[in-house]
Parts: sequence; structure tokens; C-alpha cells
Amino acid sequence: MFIGISIFNKRLSPLFDTSQNLLIVKLDGSQEKGREICSFGFLSPVKKMEKLIEKNINVLICGAISNSFIYPLVKANIRVIPNLCGEYEEILETFKENEISLDKFLMPGCCKKRKYNCHRHRHGRNN
Repeated sequence: MFIGISIFNKRLSPLFDTSQNLLIVKLDGSQEKGREICSFGFLSPVKKMEKLIEKNINVLICGAISNSFIYPLVKANIRVIPNLCGEYEEILETFKENEISLDKFLMPGCCKKRKYNCHRHRHGRNN
């Protein structure tokens, strides 16, 4: 499985739409098998989505993301876990251990009781 994490310095990029770097991590179960940084530069939204598909991303972990990005990614069978914030290494480790624990990384304003309804939706396969 390939995980894409939208990054800015050591943190998740606050807005995927304008992010310029993607950490790509290859996982086999919970074991990390490799990683690389993919630079988006100033790609158009369409080119950015094409790059995710080209890199075989299965899951995208990101901060805020607009619906105009989410729906084409879902159609391409990329699962999107949006509206998270924090240091990407900590988020990646938590994802590998137990995805449900990602609640502690919700962006301010996203409530835990309705964690996927506060302008936040899980999209894609395995929902």
C-alpha cells in the first residue's frame, strides 16, 4: 500500500490544494518498506491528481482539502483522510499502529463526536 502525506516542513500541509510536497510511504501491513518525497511544485489541480494516480497512492492523509479535489480522487479509488494537523511522522506512526487513533490530530473546529460530519468526510475505499 502507498500512503501519500501532504507535508510542509515537518508538519502536515494545512491545505492540500496548495501543498507543494507529498511524502510517499510504502507500507506492507504496518511495516514501512520505503519512502520518497514527491514535489508538486506549482502543478495545476488536474496535474496534481494525475501525479497521485501515477504514484499509485492508495491513501491520502492531509489537512484541509476542497471538494473539487476529493471527488476525483475518490473516483480514482484513492481513500482520503482529511482535516488532520500535526507533525507528519507522528501521524504516520499512529496510522500504522491504529488508524482510529487519528482523532487526536483533527484540525481545530472538527468535533470528535461527529468527527466525520464537521466538514470532514472519509472518502474512498474501505470506509
